Amino acid sequence: MLDRPHLAALLDGIALETERLRIRRFRPDDAPVIRRQEADPALMRFICDLRSPAEVDAKIEALQRTWGAAEGEWLGLPFELRKARGMIGMVGTRVVSEKYATLEMGWTIEPALWRRGLTGEACRALVDLLFDRGTARKIIAYCVAENVASSRLMEHLGMKREGCLRQHSTLGEVWHDELVYGLFAAERPWQHPGR
Repeated sequence: MLDRPHLAALLDGIALETERLRIRRFRPDDAPVIRRQEADPALMRFICDLRSPAEVDAKIEALQRTWGAAEGEWLGLPFELRKARGMIGMVGTRVVSEKYATLEMGWTIEPALWRRGLTGEACRALVDLLFDRGTARKIIAYCVAENVASSRLMEHLGMKREGCLRQHSTLGEVWHDELVYGLFAAERPWQHPGR
């Protein structure tokens, strides 16, 4: 079983650093970046339809609240380059099942920084934290089938494709299949080189 209070406390004060990135909680100066990203059709193409300004404001308000790790409640963690201040992307997680200690994760990054390994670096750091200190048993992620970059990232993280949910979600009123990936702690390739 997932220790939700422990997980919430662990992530509430998060300040993770990787070789190139700093992963942290939301700051007020992130709001303009989020507004710009949410209005970017290229960035949101495979995530969701563009949100209204009121919906984006609600998202920003949610990012400022203390996260209680309730089932279904997302926690977005902005990340920035260690050499420069300012959000460039976000990794997020939510509890899917407290009973089965299963978390979902997702991510975004500025299109100008795609294909540089930064999202994978942020995801690896969050995955390690969730498994090693956050009591997660399994981490899952979804993407629409057309989102080849996210599928590749999940596979790079060691995630296994567990299924395809046919016509599961809509983008622009068009139904899309969603791919489901899953990962257990022992499957992390960077923890077990040569496997």
